[in-house]
Amino acid sequence: MKKINLYLTDLQHRELKDKAYHDDISMSELVREAIDEYLTPKSKRTDGDLFSDPLFDIIGAVESAEKDLSENHDKYLYDDPYD
Repeated sequence: MKKINLYLTDLQHRELKDKAYHDDISMSELVREAIDEYLTPKSKRTDGDLFSDPLFDIIGAVESAEKDLSENHDKYLYDDPYD
């Protein structure tokens, strides 16, 4: 690996530090991941991959007493009269 100096704004540094802490990785690792993502051609990214979808992280984040919520979400969200 090569060592470099990098200048960040105060806000960038604070947000990078917070994100690295939240993800339990070093700031250097987070920067390397961001650079890899930036340098990877769009054609080689796994955008169609379920795990690359940012909404994947919220699956299972909410519990409900309704047992058929995933199947009948329109009924509960919009009170669908056709259901």
